[in-house]
Amino acid sequence: MNYFFYDGRDPRTVLEMHYHPWLVMLSVAVCCLAAYSALRVAGRITASDKASLRWSWFVVGAITSGIGNWAMHFIGMLAIQLPLPIRYDVFITALTTLPAIFAIMVLLHVLAKRTINKLDVWVGGSLLGAGIGVMHYGGMVAMTGVGQQIIMLYAPFQFGLSITIA
Repeated sequence: MNYFFYDGRDPRTVLEMHYHPWLVMLSVAVCCLAAYSALRVAGRITASDKASLRWSWFVVGAITSGIGNWAMHFIGMLAIQLPLPIRYDVFITALTTLPAIFAIMVLLHVLAKRTINKLDVWVGGSLLGAGIGVMHYGGMVAMTGVGQQIIMLYAPFQFGLSITIA
């Protein structure tokens, strides 16, 4: 069960957690590879003379880099170690690939322009951050406990800060 904001429950009932360091490092490595591939694809889009070739690079690049970004996030989610078994709703988890792909589409659209101005950077960066935020919090909604009810709470300040940083 997910409540969006912290509702005043006793903080002593919060589960202790930590991250598996090897999975965190793998997540960072996948992130770097996804970012590198997005930059390479943006260069291919810009260098392509034919509209059909540009469109093909755009679609394939958005899908592969978006799934790479999603994989980085999901590996990070798997790195979370809780004192109880966790599972992920398959439908919701799969659905969270869509905002990641959309966010990379925005990124590629901005990066593949011949000239980029400040407005492009601000609008593109904001939409990219929003897409990543939707993917992240959608992934959190997909988490459920096995045989136990988990209530996930978000502190408003930290939630707002995470969206602002994204």
